[in-house]
Order: sequence, then C-alpha cells, then structure tokens
Amino acid sequence: MKRKKIIDHAPFIILIVIISLFSVRGYLFGMTSTLPTKGSDDSIITWILNQTIQKIPYDLGNIFNGNIFYPYKNTLAYSVMMIPSAIVAYLPTVLSGSYLTAFNFTVVFSQLTCGIILYLIFYEISNNKYSSAIALIALILSKIRMSAGVHIHVFVMQYFLLGVYLFIKFKKTKKITFLYLTFLMMGIQVWESEIQVIFLLISCIIIVALDLNIIKKYLKHFVLGSFFSIIIALPPALSYIKVVMDFGRPRGIREVAHFSASIDQLWTSYWSTGLYMLFIMAIFITLTSQLRKNKYLKAFVFITMIGAVFSLGPVLKWNFTTIHIGKFFVPLPYGIIYYLFPPLWAIRSVSRYIWLMAFGMAGVISVVLASLNRKFLKIFFLPLITIAVLGGVFNSSNYQYPDTDNYEKVYQFIRNSDASSIAEYPFFGVDNNHGEEMKRMVYSLYHKKALFNGASGFIPPERSAGISKIKKAFPNEEFIKILQKDKTDYFVVHKQLMSNEDFLKLKSKYEDIVVYEDKASLVLDIRNYLI
Repeated sequence: MKRKKIIDHAPFIILIVIISLFSVRGYLFGMTSTLPTKGSDDSIITWILNQTIQKIPYDLGNIFNGNIFYPYKNTLAYSVMMIPSAIVAYLPTVLSGSYLTAFNFTVVFSQLTCGIILYLIFYEISNNKYSSAIALIALILSKIRMSAGVHIHVFVMQYFLLGVYLFIKFKKTKKITFLYLTFLMMGIQVWESEIQVIFLLISCIIIVALDLNIIKKYLKHFVLGSFFSIIIALPPALSYIKVVMDFGRPRGIREVAHFSASIDQLWTSYWSTGLYMLFIMAIFITLTSQLRKNKYLKAFVFITMIGAVFSLGPVLKWNFTTIHIGKFFVPLPYGIIYYLFPPLWAIRSVSRYIWLMAFGMAGVISVVLASLNRKFLKIFFLPLITIAVLGGVFNSSNYQYPDTDNYEKVYQFIRNSDASSIAEYPFFGVDNNHGEEMKRMVYSLYHKKALFNGASGFIPPERSAGISKIKKAFPNEEFIKILQKDKTDYFVVHKQLMSNEDFLKLKSKYEDIVVYEDKASLVLDIRNYLI
C-alpha cells in the first residue's frame, strides 16, 4: 500500500483499533484472572487452548490427544481444536504464567484482527473508507458476534475472513498468489474449527458465481490449490475421521435439529440493534436505486440468506418447538444438504450459521452506503457510526477465576504424586452440572494427570456407559473394577459434592487405600486393590 493510501486509511484503522479494544476491555484487563462465566464453555476452551500450548515444542506428536476420557486417543477431535489460536496465544500465556491468558488473549486478538480484515474486505467491495468502517463496526459490536464471547470458537473468525479477503483480491487482480493463499487459509482453518471452513466455502462459491469464466480460465490452479489445502488440512482431518470410524457419525439429524435456531430468534435473541437498523436502511436505499445490478451486493445478499436459512437447521421451529402441519414437520434445505455433504456431520450447533448472515448483512451495508454521494456520506458518517456503536454490545467485566494458589489442596497432592491418571467423583455430564466437569479440566492443566472424566461435544459411548455403571454400583467394589480396566490410578472424592452419609460409607469401606484426605477431598489409590 502506497504511503498516501496508508495515511488516508490511518484514521479509520486507529478508530477500529480503539473501538475493538474498548469493546472487549473485560477480557483485556482481566487477561490473567477472569473468564466470562463461573463455569461454562469458556473453561473447556481454556483447556483446549492450553492442551496445545503445553505440548509446544516437545510433545507435538500427541497434539490431537487431550488428557480427558483416558485412555481414549484423539480426544481433542471430539470438539474444536483451535490449534492456530493456541500457537498465537503461546507466548502471552507462557510469559503471564496464567492458563486464562490463552482464552482472553484469543478474544482480544480476534476482535482486533477481525475488525481490520473486515475493513479490508468491505473496502475491496465498496471502495469507500466511510462505509467500510460503519459496516465493520456494526458487525463486530453486534449481539450476534459479542454473544459468542464464551464460545470463542465461533468468535475467532479472522482466518475465515482473511481467506475471503484473499479470494476477493484474486478475483479483482487475477494474481494466482492470492488464490493459493486462499487455499492456505482454508487448510489452516481446519486446524482451528470446522464451521468456518463451511463459511469460507460458501462465501467463495457465491463470489466466484459472479464470474464463472474465472474457473475455466484458472481451473488448473483451482485443482492444485484444492490439493494444497487438503494436504495442509490432512492431519486434523484424519483425526476427525478416526473418531467417526471408531464411533460412527457423531451428530445425528435429531441433534442437529435440536441445536438449530427458531425462526423467531432472528428478530428476538439475535437482534443486533446497530447492524439491523443499518441493514434495514440499506435495503430501503437499494429498493429505490439501481444498486441491484451490483455484483458484490448480490453476493452478500445471498450470503445473508444462506446464513439465515442454514441457521434454522433441518426443520422449521418457533420458540424452540418444531412446527407441524398436521402430523408433518416443515422440512428446510439444510436437512438435504446434511446428508449430501458428510463433513456437516461434525457440526452440531447449526444456529451458528447466524454469523454468516451477519457477515452478509454488513457487506450489504458497506456496498449500499458507498453508493451514496460522498459528501453526503462524509456529513452523515458520525450519526451512522453512532448508530453502529450505540446499537452494539460491549464487554466491560468478567468473573474472577481461582488462580493456581487457590485451587483445592488435593490438586497439589495429585500434581506431586506418581499417579498417571485420576477419576473424580461425583461424575458430571453434559446435562448434569457440566460446568464443574469443565473446571476440573482447567485444574488438570496444573496437575497434568490424565482424566477418566471429561466434558466435550462428544463422549465415547463406552465411557458414558461406564460412568452410569459406576454411579449405580457406587460404593460397591464394582466401580473400582471398571476404573482399573481403564487404567485409572487415583479415585478423587469431593466431599462437598456428595452427601455426608455416602462419604462415610465410602471411607469406612476403603480406609486401607486412602492416601490423602483434607476437609474438602479424599483420594483412594485403587491401583493394587484386589477385588
């Protein structure tokens, strides 16, 4: 970029940086000590990021093996991997000495980079600095985006967005380098999370559909680029495939339907005031102009529509209830695509396609506002940017999370013990205080032992059945037999999470193998217990 262009864009970039950082100041100022919730998906994502960080640089051969559900392998493939984000957060996390830094730095870094990349995308399609800034700020502050501050695997969009930007650059300049860089980003995105790969594919397919001749002209490079992308994506893809081969299709169509959006959510729980108001304004302007001929406007309208329709999943729902006409439900296009395109089996929460809708809406805003008289847009830039900001969502503070000095004392004992794996009781699952299980995963980053327990988007059926058997058998010896079969060394009991009567029964029955006890916890060494 020439010096003059840099100077022209500098005020807008500075504005984006300021608003981006201010919008996530709760993560920024609580970098080493807070998380958004007291125990939810932010805990499991903190664990995911640190699983990779702790393997850099000497244990990369086990990069897909998390320490949950021991001794199962490829457990990081049970959910998203977020390996690129872990690499980016590696140095800040190590230097800060806090596991929480990985999560918070990832949010701040994503908000900042997404803002800048969105500006570049919208400038490419609109050639207008003012409309680009308005559109991107409306998007990054939207409730649709900011509500993903806990589920940051759908907050981290920079790799997908960079891929879109590179593809638009290729289409405009016809430089092959940009095409191969697009395929590079597609491969990298597989290492991060899967749904954004679909976002990138959808966006590129729609954009290239504006000029199908480009495929004929550069077919060889599209084919070579595809192979290039597959090679990059192959290691994590094989890990996902191995899980499918071991356990079958991880997401049934009923589960997908359960985690799809209700149509009323589009204007209720997903209502993003700034983004929606500006989009409605853009639609009104479009209907009264010749803008409908603009190819990029068409592309982003289609992206909006596909995002909205796909977020509704395979069946139409209202207020989280499937709509029926007589005895029949109302089918939607995603149900057919789900069966025709097997990679979609890995995506459970299809409601997250709503982000693609928001991206499309922002693109429409950028193109439409750019069509206005430049002097007019300059005059009304401040009111429009005010709508984007005041109609947005900001994060000001998060919850204090215990640091390692305040972890339960039992974890210090486990850390210094010769045990290689532990089971923690009571057991919890996805539908039963799963936050407690997720926090245990964070604590395992400290003691570094393998866990019989765990929480994820997928649990091996045999492990789920084993946990059920233990609950039924406890405190009879059958539960020890099950744990021994899975090579568990220590059985850690959290007293405050069970009745005093059950605890006393357990202690009296297995007093001979108690190796640790304090006011909150008790540990049984079950390695050599004979049944």
